[in-house]
Amino acid sequence: MGLDLQAFTFLNSTIKKSNYSNLLCIGRQGISMSQSDKYRLKKIYKIDLGVNIDYRWADDIFIHHFGISHVSSIDYSPYEGADIIHDLNKKIEIKKKFDLIIDLGTSEHVFNVYSAFNNYHNLLKTGGTIAHMLPCNSFCGHGLYQFSPSFFVSLYQKSRGYSLEFIALSEAKNSRYFYQIEKNNIDDKFVFRGSKPMVIFVVAKKIANLNFNLIYQGDYI
Repeated sequence: MGLDLQAFTFLNSTIKKSNYSNLLCIGRQGISMSQSDKYRLKKIYKIDLGVNIDYRWADDIFIHHFGISHVSSIDYSPYEGADIIHDLNKKIEIKKKFDLIIDLGTSEHVFNVYSAFNNYHNLLKTGGTIAHMLPCNSFCGHGLYQFSPSFFVSLYQKSRGYSLEFIALSEAKNSRYFYQIEKNNIDDKFVFRGSKPMVIFVVAKKIANLNFNLIYQGDYI
């Protein structure tokens, strides 16, 4: 996992204009960019990572570019320096809430998907935002799962206390083109077929603190 140029472009276009004070990263986020990516980051966004830096945590970018006051991260082990150590397969019991949660490629590695997303729900303040960048297509073997638009359309509904703000697909590592899916033109069975690795990008806002019930794909009930 990590903040590559595609993830940065996604976040810059969807959450940059909002004011967030407390960010929770699902997995501690390092910077994962090639030298050409770093050049583009410096040219377009005026962020200079330095030509000799191959790996550095993304906390400073979240604070200085996105204007976030405090960055926390949750992980299974302390290996990468996360400040909240917890197995997302199990319910988390902490009182702290966050107004922004970012998941840049962790959920696909968690066996108990319901538990993971229920934890996100409980950690997110009402009025807060959650952003996902997860594998969608042709990532067989990368993680335990791939996520479809139908999953998020079913998950982030007003009847469940959420507003689905943004959903798009893009070829993996392509930071130039995002194919936004118009929310009014999709239902809970969105079919996509393709041969290239695709990533799904989702932004949702929590508008009410409702019970986090199970979801069902409408065509099959």
